[in-house]
Amino acid sequence: MSMFSYGKLEVYKRSGRPLPVDGGLNKDQQPTKNAAEILETHESYPIGYWKGSGLSLALWLVLASAPQPMVFCLANAMARFVQA
Repeated sequence: MSMFSYGKLEVYKRSGRPLPVDGGLNKDQQPTKNAAEILETHESYPIGYWKGSGLSLALWLVLASAPQPMVFCLANAMARFVQA
């Protein structure tokens, strides 16, 4: 998952507008807001900012509504995944 979908990058590229925040790396490995450069290198940043906070909120809502044993099971699985 990337910060901007490739469809959104294409929209920014065609309109000639810069991205609101740095969205990836150009061919010199420098952060850029230019969607065309990001599409050329295929090096977009992973999820963050609004996607990261939204995903985090959704995960906590699911865990808050889950039965207690399931919460511990998911928490242990997440801890193992983060350590890997």
